[in-house]
Amino acid sequence: MFSRQSIIAKVWPRTQPTKATEKTSAAKNTETSEKPISRQSVQMLGITVFLSQLPLMLHLPLWLTLPGIGLTFAKIRSSKFDSPLIPQKLTLLFLLMAVIAVFAHYGYLFGRDPCVAFLFLLLSFKYIETKKNYDVSLLVILCAFLLITQFFFRQSLVSAILSIPSLYFIGLSLFVLQRGTAATDTRTMVHITAKLFLQAMPIALILFVAVPRISQSPWSGGSGDNATTGLSATMSPGSIASISKSNEVAFRVEFDGSPPALHELYWRGPVLTGFDGHDWFVRPQQIRNDNSSTRQFAATQSHGRTLNYTVTMVANYQPWLLALDTPTSIPIPTNNKKLKVSLNDELQINTSRSVDQPLRYRATSLLTDQFTPEKTPDTANLITTSSNPKARAFAEEMRSKYPNDSLLAQALLQWFHNEPFHYTLNPPKLGRNSVDDFIFNSRRGFCEHYSGSFVFLLRAAGIPARVVTGYQGGQMSDDYMIVRQSDAHAWTEAYIDTRWQRFDPTAAVSPERVERGAIEALRNDSSQNLLNNIEWPLFNTVSLKWDAINFAWQRLVIGFDSDDQSALWRKLGIEKPSAWMIVLAFIAAACLWALIILKPYDDFAREKHSPCDKYWRKLATKLHRNGLPRQPGETVTTYIARACERWPQYRVQLESVAQSYVNGMYSAGNSDPEWHQQHALNIKRELGQIKKL
Repeated sequence: MFSRQSIIAKVWPRTQPTKATEKTSAAKNTETSEKPISRQSVQMLGITVFLSQLPLMLHLPLWLTLPGIGLTFAKIRSSKFDSPLIPQKLTLLFLLMAVIAVFAHYGYLFGRDPCVAFLFLLLSFKYIETKKNYDVSLLVILCAFLLITQFFFRQSLVSAILSIPSLYFIGLSLFVLQRGTAATDTRTMVHITAKLFLQAMPIALILFVAVPRISQSPWSGGSGDNATTGLSATMSPGSIASISKSNEVAFRVEFDGSPPALHELYWRGPVLTGFDGHDWFVRPQQIRNDNSSTRQFAATQSHGRTLNYTVTMVANYQPWLLALDTPTSIPIPTNNKKLKVSLNDELQINTSRSVDQPLRYRATSLLTDQFTPEKTPDTANLITTSSNPKARAFAEEMRSKYPNDSLLAQALLQWFHNEPFHYTLNPPKLGRNSVDDFIFNSRRGFCEHYSGSFVFLLRAAGIPARVVTGYQGGQMSDDYMIVRQSDAHAWTEAYIDTRWQRFDPTAAVSPERVERGAIEALRNDSSQNLLNNIEWPLFNTVSLKWDAINFAWQRLVIGFDSDDQSALWRKLGIEKPSAWMIVLAFIAAACLWALIILKPYDDFAREKHSPCDKYWRKLATKLHRNGLPRQPGETVTTYIARACERWPQYRVQLESVAQSYVNGMYSAGNSDPEWHQQHALNIKRELGQIKKL
């Protein structure tokens, strides 16, 4: 890509390069690379470094980002712009301390998070020691690479928007570096960089659409340390309550038909069968891959509405998916077909690896609260350990009153409803015997307290039971549903009458939780201030609109996969393009772009005059229109002298224009583009001061 000035510099010079001039030019380039940079370059580079670091402040710890940003601003404000801010030996010591601090924080060095963190600090240290043009080149490359690393964490629309200013200033820094000491004013640099930036957008769009897609992101596989907190393989008292304090999106759902009622929206996730007396957990035996896509459960014989839908799940860095109770078949990923998905006996949807990027999949469920399994439950669904003796005695007492399993379960639900239990997002800490402490002492808890205690009582009474975690509810936004982390929930399944049946003890205590959602159920809770933004109608409307934009970004940009690309090719009449066709399309697009955007022939026609001559002609035209035409054969000096007599108030500016024009056009250095450009800018500056004649 060539700017107008570079084209003129190649066409307009009055002398042809010789071997001697080529050697001189090479020596000059070497000298330029070793030349100290100007204050303008240092400040421009500082802004570029800051804008490259800014997006990562959302993903890295504050103790690391704040010192890095501080070093950058210290260099920008420093009067020692042409020398290192810190002595080199001290810089090496600080870098060593940074490595130790990063290792102490993450516990390892070779991984996504620590490497990005160290690069963040390295960029700041490199910037404060910048003093030569060579340093600028290396620093701009580091800025570009650091900017890319934010997409290792999240490929959201916000990330893309935050990249735009940094990309622009990277181009601007390259422009400043290329101009060297040439007297190019800031406005010109900003204008040219913006023009090049806009010209590059069609190329970026063509590359995005035409480059063959890969099934998995090259930066996937991160540890997920900075991922949004979500459901895990374990549940302890207070764990889901902490998740529910987040308003982040967990997944979005597009239904083929009308959406179910709110009380039917039980999104099934990890099934927790194991219990150690305090925590519930997924047993390793539960995570087995059964890839039989023809597997059908007896749930299909139950009464209920069959529902087909598409889920777009945010990366949860866990090896499972979510589906409405009760899934009847294995979900089918649409944007990562290499991901193996299975459905185990407990209707937990497992994946062959952690979901470390946004995933879209099709699923089918039966809206029912019970199903008949292929196998009878094993003894793991009866384990209670020797803990919680009071709860065990209470369960045995209830069993003596209700020999029938179904009646016993309903009696326990009624007991939870009648007793003074309180549904709260901030439950107190429980002791070692957590079930005893909860149901007989505190009686304040979130869904994990009620579901865990209910399962324990059922097991102690001899009924197989387990905890199911997931989400309950959702919020419609136009034609899709948003399920947030605040909708996280836990409920109970009990094996009664040869079927697994759903029981929700939380709904027995707080019916609003299932009927109207967690926000309504917690309206009178002291923790409501964490969610009070829902109370603002305007904010809620804007939030939903913004989420719709984000969802479109996920579907059309992040979710643009090989299937979408193939469909696009078919619309263009190409079934499956071969490699030579793609290359030919790139060449044709590049040629078309050059003809339309660069317009070289038009540029040559319009720019047959040098910059100095162009500005001189503007002045001559202005003088002519104000009654002072140039006489045939009249020299520049004579013409300007007459103009000074006519407009003495502009004598200084007019004489400066004449001097700069003569020096730029006829002096010994006129073959040097930088020399010529400097005098052209002087003429332009003086013309700006000549107002109305």
